Amino acid sequence: VLSTTISRNVAEARNDADDDNATARGGGIAVESGSRGIRFVNSTISGNRAVAQSVESGPEVEGGGAYLSSASTPQFIAMTVTQNEVVAEGPEPIAQGAGIGMPGQALVEIYNSIVGGNIGPDETDAVGGIVSLGHNLFGSLAEASGNPTDQIGTPSAPIDPRLEVLTYMGGPTETHALLADSPAIDAGDPAFE
Repeated sequence: VLSTTISRNVAEARNDADDDNATARGGGIAVESGSRGIRFVNSTISGNRAVAQSVESGPEVEGGGAYLSSASTPQFIAMTVTQNEVVAEGPEPIAQGAGIGMPGQALVEIYNSIVGGNIGPDETDAVGGIVSLGHNLFGSLAEASGNPTDQIGTPSAPIDPRLEVLTYMGGPTETHALLADSPAIDAGDPAFE
């Protein structure tokens, strides 16, 4: 996926009876098992929502922007994942990974990217197996580990990426420009082309 904007999408699940719990994953995009060699390059995932509502059992929501459950390891290169949201309404709700959500052993490699400013009750931008290849800004990770070139916030001390609104900036797709005081300025890999 090259130079694309994935925006304003909704994954929604409702349960009004005694059925199974409502589960919504991947408001912007869902990469399921069996997908191989998925690479997202120079793209934006923004303004997407994953919403689950349940009357009887706990609703589950993961990955407001992207849900990645692929057997192979997807890559995010020069990506912006921001302003995505997870919402779970009902008894014992689970809502996590407002930007990126992954189950169990799934992994994603992230390089030269911004994953921050997403919205969810657990205040994390990504959950699951993040493999940082460096030069990333993570607004909030529950498990803060990464590359020495990364900027990593936590739920108690998040980093605001300080981004403009999503708009056309002269290129073929909408994107978020950096504000003048963004911590992402000059933080990317200078060798990246």
